[in-house]
Amino acid sequence: MNIRDVVILVVFGYQVFVSNPTWDRPNPLVDAIEVVGVADGVISLVDGRRLIPGGIQRREDVNQEQFDFFLRIATAQGVVIDRMIDEKRVFLRVEPMFYNWCGTSQRDLNWAGSYAQCPLSELAIIGLYGDPDAGQDGLTDQERWRLDGVVSLRMNDEAEELGESDGSFRYDSIVYSFRNLDDSIESMTDTSTPTP
Repeated sequence: MNIRDVVILVVFGYQVFVSNPTWDRPNPLVDAIEVVGVADGVISLVDGRRLIPGGIQRREDVNQEQFDFFLRIATAQGVVIDRMIDEKRVFLRVEPMFYNWCGTSQRDLNWAGSYAQCPLSELAIIGLYGDPDAGQDGLTDQERWRLDGVVSLRMNDEAEELGESDGSFRYDSIVYSFRNLDDSIESMTDTSTPTP
């Protein structure tokens, strides 16, 4: 093997294994509804409906443009309606991208990040884009408990940094909390999930 062959192998290896990182998508949303726009905190669906995330309000230290950007990134893969609270307010399930950063880089050299399903309202609260508005009419006791309890899972004092170039959130332990959200809240608040 000569120098030329070694250079070709190194360049090829870099292009295949380093420069083209992959995204995991282990559990895609089923029957997701396409989001065609977000403006003033309202999510517009392909079927013409205009919906507002239920149980939350935009944080005072987050401007409308930042909140709408958060909603666009969170809903980029579409939404699944978990529950309609009324004709406008709704609990949605989303599947945003979470990018690999230095805290998770040990996982795999060629891993860009992962998609992960999560409830939109709770993601807004944890990411410090929204605050619970558990006093809204129509919420169940369990929904109020979850919205108030998810505050205990916040890891920062400022809104979660969003990946401007690829439209993603930072991958950290919060992704694991979403896998069993009620258990995560119970462990942080020392309260149990209300029965429906």
